[in-house]
Parts: sequence; C-alpha cells; structure tokens
Amino acid sequence: MAETRFIEPRTECGSCLASLDRMDWAASSTFGVGDWALGVRSSDIEIDHVLRKVLAAHVLDVDAPANFSALMADNRPRDFHFLYRASDALVRTRVAGRVVRTLIAHLSAFAIPSSSVIQLDAAAVVVEGRAIVGPASLRAELGSVETRLNRAGMAVVDAPTLHLDPDSSSVIVPEPALTFDADALAEYERAQPPGRGHDAVRPGRYPIAAWALVTGADLVGPVGRAQGVAAAAQQVVNADALGAQATLDAVARALQTVPISGLFWFDSGGLLSQLRDLASGA
Repeated sequence: MAETRFIEPRTECGSCLASLDRMDWAASSTFGVGDWALGVRSSDIEIDHVLRKVLAAHVLDVDAPANFSALMADNRPRDFHFLYRASDALVRTRVAGRVVRTLIAHLSAFAIPSSSVIQLDAAAVVVEGRAIVGPASLRAELGSVETRLNRAGMAVVDAPTLHLDPDSSSVIVPEPALTFDADALAEYERAQPPGRGHDAVRPGRYPIAAWALVTGADLVGPVGRAQGVAAAAQQVVNADALGAQATLDAVARALQTVPISGLFWFDSGGLLSQLRDLASGA
C-alpha cells in the first residue's frame, strides 16, 4: 500500500456507538483493502482467528479504528450473531459463517471502483432464485422480521449496495473483490452447529421479480412505470459517474417488464405481509 488511509466510524446514533465501545472486546485486527486500513473488533478470540486466517492476504500490522464489530453469540442455539459497521447492524443471524461472508462483502466494497457497474442504495430479498428489490430503509427493518421471512422462503441479501444488470433485469451479487481462503471459511462453517435460518445469499445473478418503493398508506400496490423508473433512478449511487440520461435509460430497461409496487407499513407484521404478497408473484 502506497499510503495507509483510515476511516473513523460514522453513525447517526452516537449513544449506540458508545454502548458498543463500552463492551469488552476480546480482539481486534486490521485488514488492508486498496489504500484503506479497516479495523474489525471481535467479541471472542475464535472469530478473530478465523477472520485472520480467511483474510490472511489482507492482514496489516497496524492499529485502525473499529470500523466493523463482530458480536458473536455465546454458544446458545437461540442467540444471534451480529455484525456492525459503526453502530449499524449489517446482519443478525444464527448462522455464524454468515457474519464472515457479510464482512467480506462489505470489505469488498472498498475495492470495487465506481465504474460502469450500476450500484443501488437498496435492499433485496431472494425467493425461489428471484430478487425483490426494496428501498434502503428496509435494511433497518429486515433484521426484526428475518426469521419470519426465512420461514416464508425469503433470504436477505447481505450487501452494502446492489449491482444491477439492466439488460437482463437482474440483481448481481458479485464474487468478493478480495483474496480470501475459501477452504478456511468452509472449514469454519462445517465446524459450527447448524443455525436456524438462511445462510448468506451466494454470488450469482438473480432476475428481479418485483421492485418496491416507499409510498403513502393510500398508495400501497402497483405504481405507474414512469413514476417507478424516476424513483428507482434516485437509488443509483454512482449516477454522477454514469451520467443522468444513461442512468435513467438503464433503469428504464431494467424495469421494462418488472412489476413496481408501493410499500407502506406501520409495524413489522404489515411489512412482512406486503413482502409475502410480492413474493407470491415471484
């Protein structure tokens, strides 16, 4: 690395980050991705050892701010494992290996250039091999309903952004942009007791079954295509690099035959019901 760069954890909830900071963290490691040095603290020694083994090619001998935090359950089958970026929960799962895979996906984002790949600030679930794309605000809600989503056959995509292929109307979950030891990760996953719930959505191409946007309570249901395309184009995070017209054209191609629906919920039950309705048409 020509120059080591650090990122201070940023959050809209300073008290939430302070609560995490006060916890008794067992270990911390730093991983280099491009020019970035990214700190990952862990609640137990084992997961730190696993991360250092799986990501051995990226381990740096420097101290970095705690950009990510792996909070692992204490071997109780009903407890959850968490991965945080600053104070934002990226994943809440009973499948230990999913924490590692989610971290790899988020670290990879620091190595992916803002190129011609269309990147969306959006959430997604996969059902029967097809994706339901939803607003980024869904990320804060999905953890609370994920167990029930899993029972309905839906798995959450653990990614900081979604990659869109407009010509095939698909969401792409990319291969990690890091060098990692797949055998070491597989060995760790085999050694873990089976956790109830879905594993990480694997890299691949997932045709879009539906695109959901947040609307008013009286506008739940089908959304006009022009309105939907305009709203979806606002979710493209690298629109400046692509250009406004190219962005709009690409999103229009992607949504040419995709149902677009409005979402609005007062509680997790209402959200779950609407996602199930979208999934039933997948």
